[in-house]
Amino acid sequence: MSNADTHPDLVERTFIIARHFSPDEGPAPFRLRLCMADGEQGAMCWMPPPPGNLEEHVAVADVALVRCVVEGRDDWLAASITHFPESGILELIPNAFGADANIVERFRDVVNRIQCRSLVRLIERVWSRQRVFRPFWTCPASRSHHHAWRGGLAAHSIEMAEGIANSVTVSGSDRDFGIASALVHDIGKLWCYDENPDRFDVLLGHELVAIMHLKEDLDQLKDEWPDGATAMRALLAGRWALKDHRPLLAVGRLLQAEDQVSVERDLRASARQSQRPWRPASTSNVYRLRSSP
Repeated sequence: MSNADTHPDLVERTFIIARHFSPDEGPAPFRLRLCMADGEQGAMCWMPPPPGNLEEHVAVADVALVRCVVEGRDDWLAASITHFPESGILELIPNAFGADANIVERFRDVVNRIQCRSLVRLIERVWSRQRVFRPFWTCPASRSHHHAWRGGLAAHSIEMAEGIANSVTVSGSDRDFGIASALVHDIGKLWCYDENPDRFDVLLGHELVAIMHLKEDLDQLKDEWPDGATAMRALLAGRWALKDHRPLLAVGRLLQAEDQVSVERDLRASARQSQRPWRPASTSNVYRLRSSP
């Protein structure tokens, strides 16, 4: 039995520390913004920020919270913080971040289909970035074309990844590369679609922007698996097709196909496409016509 079981004013659990800041830009006490799958929690803290840069990355930590009263108001105080870099971050993303009730869980499920741990660690590093951690769930996939709505980027990316995960045409490392690439293929739009985008990012295009901003994460993948990092860079840049008539990464063709299927599905479901695709008559109509005098 934990202390939290016997003391309701004590909570001990693993959180994502999404923010660690001073409301008055001065010394302690600081404010924490803590995240877990079932919600978010605010707390006070007299401890300094964790190692690293919380302006760039969120942090995973075991946090002990104690109920306290500050200026007549109930609050929580972080009594201890033990950090675990890149540990279990995907399981702690709040379910409420998603545009619908199950999109975050679908994301976790499809990442779990990746067998290669090096690629899973790449996904964990990318989603620990402040620019990705929360904005991924609210950004549209395009400005005015497909999935052009709040949360469209997540819906489109996860739909593509699920299509590849369920495909019978790929297996092994090809499937792993396909799932990982589908999830990050449009991630550069988080920089290009910013309220004040860097003009250079916009000129480069979101594919190269992703490679540029994820360089540190891809370099860490290179340290673990050099060929894997090369393959991911090729897929993100769209340089997966042919060289001297020799196939490079066959899964790139499937990525392209799943991208188009997801786009067409969204356009058909929206009012932006006035003409619906032709569908053959049902067999019941055919039989009725044949039996007519």
